[in-house]
Amino acid sequence: MYKDFISGKKAVFFDLDGTLIDSAKYSVRAINKILVTTGEPAVSELRGDSGIYIGDTLEALIHQPQLTTKELVEHFHTEYIKLFRANPLPVRKGFWDLVYELKNQKKFKIALISNSDRVQVDAVLKILRIDKTFDLVLAGNEVKHRKPHPEIYTSAAKHFGLKPKEILVFEDSPTGNMSAAKAKMDMIIIWNGNYPKRSYKGNILTFTDNFEGLSGNLDMTLKEYFATWIQHIVDRKI
Repeated sequence: MYKDFISGKKAVFFDLDGTLIDSAKYSVRAINKILVTTGEPAVSELRGDSGIYIGDTLEALIHQPQLTTKELVEHFHTEYIKLFRANPLPVRKGFWDLVYELKNQKKFKIALISNSDRVQVDAVLKILRIDKTFDLVLAGNEVKHRKPHPEIYTSAAKHFGLKPKEILVFEDSPTGNMSAAKAKMDMIIIWNGNYPKRSYKGNILTFTDNFEGLSGNLDMTLKEYFATWIQHIVDRKI
């Protein structure tokens, strides 16, 4: 049914937080651990777009001139990784089946493209035992401009020697979506309803809440699927 999604594609890029894992609650908990020490009021949810770099979020929440953004981010990493190690979040349903088919059967290149810093990305991937899954892992602090700037996506494309039209991106936040849209890449949005669909720009193929149902359905278009289904019904009647 989803053959059109990968037609002409040679690589699939996945965002991490919010896309592969539903990590917002751990980010909130880690932020609140910091807010307790600074005397700032706790938060119940991430303010603004969850795809924004955590350093920008902490700067907006904490007004302690003696603490640098670098120190706040390092504190966040410590608390987040501690939480994640104690109770790892599962990857979204259907991810393993999809990656196996793309990587091993269809020989696609697979990359992880995250706005988070490398230390956090590496820790999460190792805890989940998916650190060997990707052909490339690119973190936000490894490029000059983070999402929503397109640099992180265009850099990954250059690494593989691919054109934007040869890449499919999975993103969840408007910030990540804008980055991929500016890089002129097709997208599938992992959507939880927190942001209206009109917030998303660029060539979006579909909105879905996980990866389930994609694997095993990449060799036929929707039209071909229904034609096969109708033929099956006809054959049964005969």
